[in-house]
Amino acid sequence: MLGERKERLFRAYHRSGRNPEALALCTEIIGDREEFNGPDDLSVCIWTDNFAHLLHDAGDFAGVIARYERAIHGLTEISGARHPDLAFRRHNLAIPHLEDGHPQRALPHLEHALAIREGASGPHHADTLDELLTLISAYAQAGRLDKAMACAQRLVTSVERVAPQHPRLPELQAYRERLARALGETGSAAPGRDGRRTP
Repeated sequence: MLGERKERLFRAYHRSGRNPEALALCTEIIGDREEFNGPDDLSVCIWTDNFAHLLHDAGDFAGVIARYERAIHGLTEISGARHPDLAFRRHNLAIPHLEDGHPQRALPHLEHALAIREGASGPHHADTLDELLTLISAYAQAGRLDKAMACAQRLVTSVERVAPQHPRLPELQAYRERLARALGETGSAAPGRDGRRTP
């Protein structure tokens, strides 16, 4: 089928780093899916999400945000706001806001993603703790050290409970202590963070 050939060609472009060609073909695939299945079809949401990934690689933050928002809206209409697949898409929507220097815009998406992770996997699951780590970073970037500190304490407590020999536990404990010192110093800036999953 023509659609399958287009998808194979898209994957080949993507693997070889030919982003302009991949973007053009992805746009064509989305148009095909909208024409045959309607704009609210699951496949349209998935390919819109793929398009957002390509735009992120190209550094087009405005385009990334618009496409992720569209994909999230469609998936929410199809599956509901608490579906587990929305957690990483909420996370992905938050990242360009962080990279573009707007942590306050990222926070609602990360908080929503964390709530979905907790509901799907529990408070101590690795995916939940990864999301919590990113949320700590965003709170620190936004200057909300009280929130960052509370989340850091929760993260350290969870890791101490489920993986007391984890090689990164000392690093997490040290970061928590830096947050505590910054919180206790009047006028101190938050520790520098980049919005990624690692402290």
